[in-house]
Amino acid sequence: MLANYISEKVWHPKQKILMRPGGRIELSLPVADTRDIESWVLSLGELMQVIALKKLRDAVRERQQKIGRPADDSPQVEGLQ
Repeated sequence: MLANYISEKVWHPKQKILMRPGGRIELSLPVADTRDIESWVLSLGELMQVIALKKLRDAVRERQQKIGRPADDSPQVEGLQ
């Protein structure tokens, strides 16, 4: 179970983990640069939700939308096809 894995690991010395209903957890930790964890959050797909730090939440949402976009909606770069 992902919640067990995350709650048993020390991600940061100042992390806080709260147990939530339904076996869910809430992990809070300081982040110097959102790019440091953006890919990790995305790799967990629907199993993870960014609650706070609007910058990270917006970046994750934007990348999720790009991932879900059909291939023929991809932006074209002039000279490349």
